[in-house]
Amino acid sequence: MPFKKSSLIAYIILFCATGELLVRLDQSWDPLNHAPQIISIETEESIIKQAIDKDQFQTNERQLRIMILGDSYIYGGGINPWEKFSKQLPNFLKNGTFANRELCILDVSRPSNNTLDNALTLAHYGPRFKPHIVFWAYNYNDILGGLKQDQNNQNSPSVTAPKRTKKKITGLKSITKRIYNASQLLSYLSHSLQNELKLRGITPPFGDFHDLTQKAYQTNSPAWQETQTLLKEATRQCQDIGCRLILYKLPEFNLLESPKLFRKVDEQMDGFCNQLPLTYRNGLNDFDRSVGQDFRISKYDGHPNARAHQKLAEIAAALIQDPN
Repeated sequence: MPFKKSSLIAYIILFCATGELLVRLDQSWDPLNHAPQIISIETEESIIKQAIDKDQFQTNERQLRIMILGDSYIYGGGINPWEKFSKQLPNFLKNGTFANRELCILDVSRPSNNTLDNALTLAHYGPRFKPHIVFWAYNYNDILGGLKQDQNNQNSPSVTAPKRTKKKITGLKSITKRIYNASQLLSYLSHSLQNELKLRGITPPFGDFHDLTQKAYQTNSPAWQETQTLLKEATRQCQDIGCRLILYKLPEFNLLESPKLFRKVDEQMDGFCNQLPLTYRNGLNDFDRSVGQDFRISKYDGHPNARAHQKLAEIAAALIQDPN
């Protein structure tokens, strides 16, 4: 009997060790899903951005200046650079209302940006670039972070581009993160369970997704209140610059068939943004009845693929050319 118990313990240890090894190997070959921090967290360098950073950019009446804000979803994480939104947008504008204008597109989206990051980027580049259009691609998890996280950065004028704000993890999430860092197997099993539930249209009763979709956008949520403050301020900044703000709420492209998962988020965003003096569009309506596998990068990841970027560029061009 003691021999059997020791054998069982040995088998369990061997199973866990093997599982841990296999998971770590799998993660090393699938960075987008398992280690998004590997995606470079920086804005795209361009001739226009470099000129602005050096105070050498000059505006003229022939230009149509468009600024793009957002995170890795609009930045193009996981797809070829030439297939991303900002590279496809000119194709849908060159034959339309602005066919005779000189297109100047400043893509200052950046992976892992939240609402505060985008607001700071707008505050920095807006007066320097003087855009006619600001296209802000909003992701539901942009609500992470906020005013209290980097108040000093927000209030201090700077001639250099704003750095990404530090994301603080406290309380139970901090403990969970340490456990997951210690055991990739536990992290894998937990996230796999949550992913499978989401794909079946079920909100997991725990984890970040549950907090974001069920708690973060509640009326009394500090994160939602701070987000509203930031969006109001962004609207005011655009009015001061004399540009039009288009706020486009991106869907989760692997969950297009399960819109009910985001019902609470959509209700709050739609209700609030439709009261602001900006152009607001809930992107879920543009992909209504679409099949997720046609527009997603992978089954468990919400990033848009190249086909989705093309459609987003076409939609954005139509919004830009529509004065209403």
